[in-house]
Amino acid sequence: MYHGVRSEYSGDRRQETGDRRQETGDRRLFLFILPTPDTPHPTPHTLHPTPHTRHPTPHTPHPTPHLFNKDERIMARTSEYLSNSD
Repeated sequence: MYHGVRSEYSGDRRQETGDRRQETGDRRLFLFILPTPDTPHPTPHTLHPTPHTRHPTPHTPHPTPHLFNKDERIMARTSEYLSNSD
């Protein structure tokens, strides 16, 4: 009999706890601001006044292109090495 009273009490307690949780739970307010049709955006989107144009001077190659071939590079490095070794 005591067992029955205890389960009844715990059942009430669960209900009470649920109510208390509902009373003290998080409350969040969502505010939605809708635009009104009589206030449009002040300046409508317009394209850039001047369209994109290419750079006035096209890409030009380096003024002094690489003229050495493989053998000339090896000879140049060797002569630099020999001149620096003195």
